[in-house]
Amino acid sequence: MEDSDKKPYIDLKSLEMIQDIEAMRAALRLAIEQMNSAEKEQNLRNSRTAAEQRASGSSSVGRYATRPTGVGGYANDNEKIRLEAENEISGIKNKLDAALEELNDWRRRALEAEAGLSKTEKSLSEALEKNRSAEIAKQSVVSRLNEWERKSAEIENARKDFLSLMSQLSEAKKQAADSKQALLAAQKEKETVENKTCLIELEKEALSSRLNEWERKAAEIENARKEFLAIISKIPGGMDAREALTRMLEEKNAAENKTRLIELEKEACMSRLKDWENKAAEIENLYKDLEIRENKCKILEKSLGEKELYLERRLVDMEDEYARKRKDIDEFKEKMRKEVNELTKIKNTGKTL
Repeated sequence: MEDSDKKPYIDLKSLEMIQDIEAMRAALRLAIEQMNSAEKEQNLRNSRTAAEQRASGSSSVGRYATRPTGVGGYANDNEKIRLEAENEISGIKNKLDAALEELNDWRRRALEAEAGLSKTEKSLSEALEKNRSAEIAKQSVVSRLNEWERKSAEIENARKDFLSLMSQLSEAKKQAADSKQALLAAQKEKETVENKTCLIELEKEALSSRLNEWERKAAEIENARKEFLAIISKIPGGMDAREALTRMLEEKNAAENKTRLIELEKEACMSRLKDWENKAAEIENLYKDLEIRENKCKILEKSLGEKELYLERRLVDMEDEYARKRKDIDEFKEKMRKEVNELTKIKNTGKTL
């Protein structure tokens, strides 16, 4: 603004008009100088002509005075020469009057052109002043426009923040939904593991009961075998004793086979029991892991709920701020439209002048 006050703004059209005016002034000065020089030359020529006429008149009188008159005499010749000289002088005077009239006409035109140039300069000065005022107003409007562009950039950044918050809110809602699904899946998996654990405990109890039953039967068979051996040792001999011994041996073999089968089944039960104990440990670890995951899901759900509430409050604030700044932009656009119309009128007025 200070530079515009020190150096007024001049556009190309105004500069061309000033150059044209200066050229017209130079042409007028040159024409006036040429007319003055022509007038001086004409005056000098007239004075020379008059001097020559005077000299020729005196010489002709002296020359023709001694000549005799008569038919074809010198008197008629002198009269003829005088008439021709007078006619020539009259023609020269007429030309001189015409030249003077033309010179006066050029002078009048030069004065009128000078007056027109003065009016044009005055109009141009007024137009330049108006143009300068319009330029100052334009710079003020440009400054305000830059300010509003900065505010528009701030509004655009606020809009981007608003969209980012909307995206974060949507992402938070999605994460909350995923966490709820994961929590439900973890709860279902926990229930499944608990059911499997109950089944394992029941089967473990059943296997323990069967193992105890087979151990009890093995003890009974061992006691029966010992009783049979004691009875055989008391018998003195005979077929009955041998048959009884054979039966006892067969029963013993059968009891041993049953004992071996019981041992095998016992080993199988122990192996299955160890497997189930290992599985029980794995299930216990899985159960603990599920509890940890469930706690994490609850904490995450709580955190996401708090974040969702914060984002919703922030969203409401951003919507209010966006509406307020949008209203400011609409008011600024209307004001700028009016100022542009005023500047257009000022510019058109300057062009007319």
